[in-house]
Amino acid sequence: MTSAQSSRSSKNLEQWAEEFVRRLQEQAIADRTDNTRAYNRLHKKVLEALKAILDAGPRGRDVLENLLSHETPQVRMWAAGQVIKWDPDKAIPILGHLIVDKLPDETAPMERVTIRMGASSYLEKHFGIRTYDRNELIEPLRAYGIDVPRRPEQPWF
Repeated sequence: MTSAQSSRSSKNLEQWAEEFVRRLQEQAIADRTDNTRAYNRLHKKVLEALKAILDAGPRGRDVLENLLSHETPQVRMWAAGQVIKWDPDKAIPILGHLIVDKLPDETAPMERVTIRMGASSYLEKHFGIRTYDRNELIEPLRAYGIDVPRRPEQPWF
């Protein structure tokens, strides 16, 4: 057993969920302050926590579904990016709103790019969109009541 596996087995699902959220919030701060080293280090911790949550099976899926309404956009994006795999109707509206809705005022420009491109990527994969034309999401998201404006020259952020 590696030290990572030992650490993983010593935490319960609630602790992993708390770590997942905390690391994503810390990663958002690193993104805001342009601290690439911390961002990358935290990314590995986010992935470790996410794996532990997913390894919990149905209970882990419930945890991720509960995070769809979290106040932190990055938490919603990561959670929805997983939930879309088993319950697209729950995840697609969350991801769609992350693309079009105003993000919190403290969100830095690079952070906006990370959130909007991440949400867009999950949606494009789900809908089988293989182009970089963001307008391809207009019709699929309209079916979920999300109005994506057609802006051929304006990026998501």
